[in-house]
Amino acid sequence: MVCLLLIALRATAQYTPAIRSVRPGVTVAPNTVGKGILQFHIDGYSGVDGRSDDTSEYYNKFAFADMLVCYGITDKLELNLLTETRNDKVEINNRKMPMSGISLAALGVRYTISEGSVASPSVGLQGLVKFKAQSADYKTRNMATRALLLLGYEPTYIVSLAANLGVDFSGNATPATALYSFRTNVRLTPTLGAYAETFGNYNRRYLYNNIGVGIYYFISNDFQVHASTGYGIRKDQYRGFVNLGIAFRIATMGIPNYAQGNDYYE
Repeated sequence: MVCLLLIALRATAQYTPAIRSVRPGVTVAPNTVGKGILQFHIDGYSGVDGRSDDTSEYYNKFAFADMLVCYGITDKLELNLLTETRNDKVEINNRKMPMSGISLAALGVRYTISEGSVASPSVGLQGLVKFKAQSADYKTRNMATRALLLLGYEPTYIVSLAANLGVDFSGNATPATALYSFRTNVRLTPTLGAYAETFGNYNRRYLYNNIGVGIYYFISNDFQVHASTGYGIRKDQYRGFVNLGIAFRIATMGIPNYAQGNDYYE
């Protein structure tokens, strides 16, 4: 992978002891990466989903990769760039309809309203604008938006919690989709952790829920690797996936001689 050369100069940028990774899982943490920090999250997914009803049988074997880039403008405000490329092998009533290409290109911000404490949760917001930059197979009619309320809490040294509530617009003149997620992290060692998560969406009177579990490991304070798996199921639909990913950071303003009191779970 990429070798990171960090310039060890005194600066005023916030620099936590370990990388504040957004991953693993779907839930986005409320605390930003810190001023002057450039951070990358790169993930690959593979899985299947399908559904059936009285008139149609749908099946899809999918694979996609996404990258989230975060840059800390201030200690509480960061710029987000999110891209995704997919390969979908869709079959509807045994008719093959393959799709591939860029499926998402979005730009936005994440803002920490409150960093929280032992007695209070951390709170943040994330907003994204999704551009019409997709490949032909995933082209939307219009630009669209996504907004999330971000919550986090560490009741003990071992356990930390995070949750998201939000709304997503497709850009295709369809009803908005409500989003939710809840994640519990468990610290196994100072560098190894595990998590369990439930997440999903509500659209057109249908609730789609998923359950995921995974592990993450800090190779260094600036480099994390993670893996997860999960499934979603309801009466007429199923889904399963596996995920592998990495997260790493570069202190563009140099590493300061002090560190904040945040820890590996973020």
